[in-house]
Amino acid sequence: MKKTIFTFLLIVILLPMTVFSQSQLNGFSEGEKDATADVSGGMWIAVGCLTGGISYIYPSLFNPAVPQGKLVGKSPEFVAGYTDGYNSKRKSIMQKNSCYGGIVYWVGCGAVYLIMAASSAAVY
Repeated sequence: MKKTIFTFLLIVILLPMTVFSQSQLNGFSEGEKDATADVSGGMWIAVGCLTGGISYIYPSLFNPAVPQGKLVGKSPEFVAGYTDGYNSKRKSIMQKNSCYGGIVYWVGCGAVYLIMAASSAAVY
């Protein structure tokens, strides 16, 4: 029984590793690296501040454009990995920073509300 469970777990762990080729994994990591360099985190924090965090959903609705210059002459596996890595990392950065901006927005709104409430209470 223990051998059967061990064999099953080994198959479950090793199966995803065999699905992706080395070229696809290299493309994925290179796509993530390029997306990190391309996305301006500060801009998405500002967008999140201006929209109250609603901009968090934008990356989920639209796929970012992948730079085609990086894909010329590459294998189809590399292109697939690069596209997946680029899109997932770029969306992640955009959503994370937009969420941070939304938090800043709502904390600022709360601070303004508390200041206004304290000043109106002081008047009476």
